[in-house]
Amino acid sequence: MSASNSDLVSIIRKSDFYAYSHSPHWDNVVDVFYRVDRRKFLPYDLKTEVPVFDKRKRAAVSALFQAIESRDDSAVRRALDGFLRACQNMEAITVPVRELAYQDEPLPIGHGQTCSQPSIVAFMADQLAVYGSRKLRILGIGSGCGYSDAVALRLAGRGSVLVSAEIIPELAALSARNLSRHFRAKVPVYELSDLAERPDRRIVVVRGDASSGVSALAPFDRIYLAAAAWKGFDSSVLARQLNREGGVVLFPMRDGNGSFQDVLVKNVYSGGQLVKVEHFYGVGFVPLVSGCSTTGG
Repeated sequence: MSASNSDLVSIIRKSDFYAYSHSPHWDNVVDVFYRVDRRKFLPYDLKTEVPVFDKRKRAAVSALFQAIESRDDSAVRRALDGFLRACQNMEAITVPVRELAYQDEPLPIGHGQTCSQPSIVAFMADQLAVYGSRKLRILGIGSGCGYSDAVALRLAGRGSVLVSAEIIPELAALSARNLSRHFRAKVPVYELSDLAERPDRRIVVVRGDASSGVSALAPFDRIYLAAAAWKGFDSSVLARQLNREGGVVLFPMRDGNGSFQDVLVKNVYSGGQLVKVEHFYGVGFVPLVSGCSTTGG
């Protein structure tokens, strides 16, 4: 039997990624994913390659995990050698990306970008503390296919506004179409360089380099990036676009230690001052390259 959105929701709910940091509203956050079907946000005509794991390869993977858990270096080396031998000439099949929608992993959406891992999308939404908060202004940088943005806005209370920024024109258009369909309302795409007036709309997609925010539509209550900033990224330019009373800036950042993983940084502000910083390690996002927002939405 093929997986369903309900199966994905169950996986997200059981996620142990920094489970001790889940808010009291975690179950409410997860429940929103019943209403945001990931499959409908993925490009319908895009395909990707999936490796074929036969019985021998699955056994090699299992042996490797067991060796790692044993913390026996010699066992790990033997298991790794066996894994590499088993996976030589790995075969792959080509499948529509939508067939993989309910797996808890990043998926390609074209243009070298991804739709983020759902359990991480849920964790970020929980850390943004948008659940039930009325009339929030939310800025998402790296709209991608619009999946993360739909989750954030669904969680926010009545009267909340979403500004979703994307530098890749084709993905900005994809996000606008998906958000229009999902919320049953026309979502326009504005050029970042042409925002002379503040659009009177609940959802706006902005096309352009928003790595330094969207000051023309500030202030915001929550700002988040769906792409990994470089080590030492100065988020103060985003913080200056927060509501004076306070807010949250949430962004992944390269850890700079040669790791392939990123660290998720949460900065909490009150009265214009940074009052709390938290770091969550072990996430993975596409990079924020040369000041341009590539996307993992």
